[in-house]
Amino acid sequence: MRKLIIMRGLPGSGKSYTAKRLAKDKGTVVSADDYFMVNGKYVFNRDETYIAHAQCQAKTARLMAGGAPLIVIDNTNVKVMHYQVYLELAREFEYEEEIVFPEYKLAFKKPKVWDVDYLAYNNKHDVPLEVIQQMADDFEW
Repeated sequence: MRKLIIMRGLPGSGKSYTAKRLAKDKGTVVSADDYFMVNGKYVFNRDETYIAHAQCQAKTARLMAGGAPLIVIDNTNVKVMHYQVYLELAREFEYEEEIVFPEYKLAFKKPKVWDVDYLAYNNKHDVPLEVIQQMADDFEW
């Protein structure tokens, strides 16, 4: 059975680390962040967020159409509507679906995945504290 894993979590919580571990050699990690990579550097443009997510969704559909065995979506997916399109694609292409929250990076150094101060310090894209706090407040279960 082919499988789609959808990561959910705030910036700095370990989503990308977990996504890479889950994908290993057999899977493909797909992220809206890929759109903002320019010559190996992350260059975020808030005005292009919609385009980044549209490209992420289109790449996922292409991978599914090609029968990729494992796809891991590495986005924050704060609201259910953010990952609904991936669930619809999974059903269309007959993929098993799984929602995953980040693993702790190290057993003895457990980051607090809801500690916004820690996440603001820890995230690799310099997402500011106030943005992470808003995302935490908006997170849908």
